Amino acid sequence: MLTLGLISLQPEAQGFFKQIAEHASDYGIMVYRFSPIQIQPETELIKGERYDPDSKTWVRDTFPIPKYLYDRVFYGEDRISSQSRAILRWLKMRDDLVFLGYGLPNKWKLYQKLSELDSISPYLPLTRKASSTEDIQNALLKYKKIVLKPANGAHGYAIYVISSHPNGVLIQTQKKNKVIQHVVPLNGSFQKWITELIEGKDFLIQPFLKIQNHENQPFDVRIFLQKDERGIWVERGRGVRVGIQEGIISNLSGGADIKPYTEWLKELPFSKRDFIHQEINTLIESLPSHLENSFFPLFELGLDIGIARDYSVWLLDANSKPGRHVILHLFPELEETLANAPLRFTRFLHESSKPGRVKK
Repeated sequence: MLTLGLISLQPEAQGFFKQIAEHASDYGIMVYRFSPIQIQPETELIKGERYDPDSKTWVRDTFPIPKYLYDRVFYGEDRISSQSRAILRWLKMRDDLVFLGYGLPNKWKLYQKLSELDSISPYLPLTRKASSTEDIQNALLKYKKIVLKPANGAHGYAIYVISSHPNGVLIQTQKKNKVIQHVVPLNGSFQKWITELIEGKDFLIQPFLKIQNHENQPFDVRIFLQKDERGIWVERGRGVRVGIQEGIISNLSGGADIKPYTEWLKELPFSKRDFIHQEINTLIESLPSHLENSFFPLFELGLDIGIARDYSVWLLDANSKPGRHVILHLFPELEETLANAPLRFTRFLHESSKPGRVKK
C-alpha cells in the first residue's frame, strides 16, 4: 500500500488533513500525519499518528518516513520553525522520498529569477533588497511612497508603507483590521527605527502601487491552481479579496472580505474588462511552467494579482502553500475535490514513476 505523510506545525491544518484521510483508502493509500520534529534522528522513525479507516480516527503510531509527503508547514521566527525548516530541507534532498510539491524560495529569490523572463517581468513590481538604511532612504527620496516587506513574510505580516510627510516620515502598518500609523522625524529616529527593523532580517523595497478600488480599499485577485490526476495544471477557482477602507493589505487575516471574480469584473469599465481578463489568463497560463523550470516541481499554487488604478496588472505574490478559504467560501462544492486532489496526485506520481524532484 502507498504511504502518504501529511506534514504541518499548525493545528488548523488537522481538519483538512482528516478530509484527505477519509478518502485515502479509495486510492489504496495509508495516510499519516506528523510534524518534522517528531522524526527521530537516530532511527528515522516518526512518533506521529496514522489514520484508521475502520474506526475513522487518528491513532498514535511509530512508523518509517512515508514514501510520499505533502508539506503544509508554515514557518515562524521560533525555534521549532527553524528546526523544522532544516529537517524538511534534508528530507527534500533525499532521492528515496517524493514530495507532492517542493515549494518556492523567498520573495527576493523568486523576483530575481522571474525578472529574467521577458514574458513575466513586465508584471513584477520593481523590487530591491533593503540592505541598509541608505537603501530605504534613497528609495523614499525617489518614489515618495514605498512598501517595505519581509522576503520571507506571509499573511500580510510586517508590511509597512512609508511616505514623505511635512514633519518627517509617515510609517503605516496594519494589525488585523486596524491601520497603525505614526510620524517619525527625519533625524536619527527614522534611521534607528529602520536599523532595528531590518537587522538580521531580509526586507524588500517596492514603489507603492495604487491597487485600491474607488472606496480606497486594497484588493487583489486570488487564483488557486493544482495539478490533477494526470499531472496537468488546472484552475480550481478565483476570487477577489477586498481589504478595509484605507487599509494596507487585502489578506483575510487583515479583515478582508471575499467577492466573486465575475462580480468584480463587471464593476470595471466595459472597455477594460476583456483586456484585464485576458491579461490575468495569460499570466496564469504561463507562470506555473516558468516556476517549475526555474525551481522545482510543484503541486499547487496561489497567485495574487493586483490591478492598479491605471488598469496595469501586477503579480504580487506566488505561494506554493496556498490557503483554501477564498475558494471554498465562493465554491463550497469544491471541498471534496480539494480533499481528493493530493491523493489523486500521489497515485499519478506513483504510477508514472516520475521523480518528484529534479535537481538543478
